[in-house]
Amino acid sequence: MRLVQNAIVTPASYNEDARTFRGAVYDRTRIVGEGLRASPGSGAWRHDDEVIVTGVTPRVRLARAVYGGRFFFHFGHFLLETLPGLGAARPDTPIIFHPWPAGVDVGFVGASFRGFFLEALGLQVERVMLVQEHTLIDNLHVPDLDAAIVGDARPDGLLLPTYRRVREYALGRSSSPGSGAVYLSRRKFGGRGIADEEKVEAIFASFGFQIVFPEQMPISEQVATVARAEVVAGIDGSALHLTGFMAPGSRVVVLQTRPTTALDGVCRALGAEVMHLPVDEAAIREGLSRM
Repeated sequence: MRLVQNAIVTPASYNEDARTFRGAVYDRTRIVGEGLRASPGSGAWRHDDEVIVTGVTPRVRLARAVYGGRFFFHFGHFLLETLPGLGAARPDTPIIFHPWPAGVDVGFVGASFRGFFLEALGLQVERVMLVQEHTLIDNLHVPDLDAAIVGDARPDGLLLPTYRRVREYALGRSSSPGSGAVYLSRRKFGGRGIADEEKVEAIFASFGFQIVFPEQMPISEQVATVARAEVVAGIDGSALHLTGFMAPGSRVVVLQTRPTTALDGVCRALGAEVMHLPVDEAAIREGLSRM
């Protein structure tokens, strides 16, 4: 973890038309590479921060803090990019984030699923700060965050140890026996999915998979259900990123509709065996019969 003294943290801003974003950490005037978001995800967004920043008048000053990256509203990006940053928090030290998207305020930090993850890591909402103004920090600790969104989740990085902490917390509070094989359905969630998913569910059920609908479960049970499973299957996307809470050496079946760089990276770091299958009933049956 790098210590930056007299760090300047610029506030987050987003240009929808240009698809660019700003908000970085500076060692006095020069940008700190670790203070940038590792990737704009799909490639649609790119960072546009100056390498050198001058003429800044900080309106907020902190004696010390930890930089956690970007605090995401979106579930999948939260797991991949925000949760590892939360894992870098230090006792009695504020942890600061750039909010994503624009306009997000501190009220949403502990809301919804995010509150569970803060609780699991022993963090009070008040310790999490979103950078809204130019901020001077006398001693800022900047961790080497896993660039999980581009497939760089590392066995020795922050992501997996943080996932394990959450995993143990969820298992310790769940009395559900779980299932050895679980299919995470998106059929009742809406948005991006596949047509006639109930037919796909029936195939997985015939091979002994329990069909679950994550959005109908508390987040603690979502984590515990996946953590107990030896095999988890589903459509590539946010729900399947829960597989990071599985035990090392587990198996993951991905119904692939797009590239899965981030998911594959987490599975590699976890030591999980991954099977990619097209969304085709015959191919799914053949693939499951080989397991």
